[in-house]
Amino acid sequence: MRAWEVRRLADLTTKIGSGATPRGGKGVYRDHGTSFIRSQNVYDLRFDDEGLARISDQAAEALKGVTVEHADVLVNITGESVTRTCLVDPGTLPARVSQHVAIVRAEPTRLDPKYLLYALINPPTKAMLNTLSQAGATRRALTKGHLEALEISVPPLEEQERIAGVLGAFDDLIETNRETVRRLDRLGRSLVEPFTSENAAAATVSLVDACDVIESGRRPKGGVKGITSGVPSIGAEFINGLTEFEFAKTKFVPVEFATQMRRGVVAGMDVLVYKDGGKPGEFFPDVSVVGGGYPFEHMVINEHVFRVRGSKAFGQGYLYFWLSTEKMTGLMKEAGSRTAAIPGMNSTNFGQLPVAVPDEDWRSAHMGALDELVVSALSLLAENRDLARRRDELLPLLMSGRVRVRDVEAAVS
Repeated sequence: MRAWEVRRLADLTTKIGSGATPRGGKGVYRDHGTSFIRSQNVYDLRFDDEGLARISDQAAEALKGVTVEHADVLVNITGESVTRTCLVDPGTLPARVSQHVAIVRAEPTRLDPKYLLYALINPPTKAMLNTLSQAGATRRALTKGHLEALEISVPPLEEQERIAGVLGAFDDLIETNRETVRRLDRLGRSLVEPFTSENAAAATVSLVDACDVIESGRRPKGGVKGITSGVPSIGAEFINGLTEFEFAKTKFVPVEFATQMRRGVVAGMDVLVYKDGGKPGEFFPDVSVVGGGYPFEHMVINEHVFRVRGSKAFGQGYLYFWLSTEKMTGLMKEAGSRTAAIPGMNSTNFGQLPVAVPDEDWRSAHMGALDELVVSALSLLAENRDLARRRDELLPLLMSGRVRVRDVEAAVS
């Protein structure tokens, strides 16, 4: 089967370029105004508007040369997130980009923007870009020249659209599942939030009295740097509500060390809480649950994470949603700010946090349902992992021309 034509990205685009830091830095950020997209907003195949900055009209005018347009592809070009790539979210426009993010704009008669997106996250292409980013610099970085010289396979435009359509179907299902998980998360919190009110009638107990297990993990002597296999160690970077596991962040501890651990060994439906770390004044606790988003059978937590299991009176779903409420994260942040050197909570002040005790009728009606909400969400996250795996297996085959869309359609018809 004939392979697709190969062309340089410079010949297929109308713009390749990164932005700049607004004069005045964070001092020009506003609550409203033009979106200012930074590397923290760009993930593979996903634009994250959490922490999206806004800049004044004056600052936006100064950066008009890096104006983001509809269907622009965004690529992180510096730091540890280098090569992360997504399409801009149209809802963020008008927008500018920082110096850590490049705009790659397809020439519409030659290149479909969604096809361009998949071409850039194609594993062989991504591996090449990662290699280029590590050459001759103390910090990982891609240049405009790297991107311009990058060669990608270019089928006819109609075939590009068909390829993007097949791959996009996987991502549409993944996003539908994500939105369902978000709704389940909101529903669970809405059921327990009435107990956070000052007027709530429910009694409270301390967290330590509501739980059979509250423990943190340990780190191996010498740390985990350079350890590339073994037992996955779950740290703060994985504690983010009901969300998908990012394999690229995985750190490991030696198997012998994990086997000898008497605490911090993770089990399904464990509630995990980020307990300490970061700079003074920057401690932001977060909560997660082990399940579909965590794809390993055997895991441990590191020294920055609490593992929590409730007593029979308190289900894991209830504890997750309770600790995730705005009131509880606020109390955890307040407790964590008392330590100046390493902000965070110790086992004593964490264990003293209050837990509402609903009456028997409420518990009969809702406690099991909260567990079911979590289980359903974790099942969707596991399904997303399978969808992403299947998409990633198909992607390089379609991009190279070794498999054609008609073959895929015939296989599933």
